[in-house]
Amino acid sequence: MELSIKDRSITNTLMWASILTASFDIILTVDIGGLTIRISQLFALAVFVFFVFDIFRGESLRFPLSFGNLALVIVFNTVWIYRALTVKNAVAYDIWLIFDAVEILLFTHYLSRQETLASMVRKYIFCFDALAIVGWLQFILQFFGINFYVTQFHAMHRTNGFSFEPSYYATYLLMGCVICLYLLETHNKQAMSRRMLLLSAVLNIGALLTSTSRMGWLMLAAFVAVRSIVAFYLQIKTRQTNLMRLIELLVPLGLAVLVVVVIVGIQLKVPIIMMYTQGLGLGGSSAHSSGTRIASMTMTWEVFQNSPLAGCSYGGLDAAIAVNHGGFTPDIGNGDLSMCVSVEALAALGVCGAFFFFKYIWDMSIGCYIRTRRLSSVAKEDRQLMYALLLAHIFIFAILQFNQNILRTVYWTHLMLICTGWSILSAQNREERAAGQTKEQEKAELTT
Repeated sequence: MELSIKDRSITNTLMWASILTASFDIILTVDIGGLTIRISQLFALAVFVFFVFDIFRGESLRFPLSFGNLALVIVFNTVWIYRALTVKNAVAYDIWLIFDAVEILLFTHYLSRQETLASMVRKYIFCFDALAIVGWLQFILQFFGINFYVTQFHAMHRTNGFSFEPSYYATYLLMGCVICLYLLETHNKQAMSRRMLLLSAVLNIGALLTSTSRMGWLMLAAFVAVRSIVAFYLQIKTRQTNLMRLIELLVPLGLAVLVVVVIVGIQLKVPIIMMYTQGLGLGGSSAHSSGTRIASMTMTWEVFQNSPLAGCSYGGLDAAIAVNHGGFTPDIGNGDLSMCVSVEALAALGVCGAFFFFKYIWDMSIGCYIRTRRLSSVAKEDRQLMYALLLAHIFIFAILQFNQNILRTVYWTHLMLICTGWSILSAQNREERAAGQTKEQEKAELTT
């Protein structure tokens, strides 16, 4: 039984409200027994109510892309809870992971029926734009002495949107930057006009820069360099070089020159360069940023080495690290010690569980790209929208190797949109092929 127009409107509004607020860490949250409940999750819970009623009314259900692998990841994480020294924290993390999986199931179920891929990507970009504007407001208002939820100050205030800190904010905005830049590069106007895409790109890139997250800068520069080289290579291959393609080659070369300038500046201790390299251990400066991340990654790897087959679950990682280094206390387990989502998967899930984790990540990136390319009946422009989402996933997964953990709400929200996009395109491909077969049958009947 289909949802009524009113119900569709309500569920659609709730889902986009959840997507918009996915990065809200410091506002509209509730702390229940040490577990932080976000407004984004409450919106998703409201959608779950509609979902339950639909299931009881006999609504058909299709599982999202690679959902079986995700389910096995949850199974392994649940099984290893008994090995966690902080069971309460381990159970909380497991519930969080299950909730993320259910959210993917819910949103894919509804959004794939209520949106086209173009409309979904358009609204997603608008969500990034809204949070980018928050960052711009933080940056500007602080000069007038107005603190608008800014959480960190160094040589200059750092924008963070409504995220815990600037690096979290940069991780979120990176996805918006990648999507906008890729659609601009491919001259795709399915989601929005080129002018609007350019405005969105400027908003998101500017906000990311004001966060002063060096990892965010690095990943954005890496994306621009890689896409520039790929574009130039394709033009050389097809013998269609021109001035614009020459400029595309100059971009990565310019980035290389910038790297050299930074290195020389560090050696000469140029003040403006030293200000933005603090914490990296460069030029005799403190290594409190890079050193902490490398140490956390190493300690997480040690947990895996101690027990490669049996994990300790995601919620037990910090306690396991603390035990190894003699600092365990019963209340530990706030996600502050472990680092690198790939190593965390190995330590938390064990080798077997991590296999399904990496299989899931593959299916949601390279695997989905291969599947999308095979959708011959889907327009090239629609496939490009899907490629934009997949590229954004690759780069956010890369940045998560150096910060935060896998249970970031913005990350699972993006995976949900990939699943929805694939569901929309695969259904579209089936419809187009069925229509083509019908036409062929009609022609055959006419000829006979």
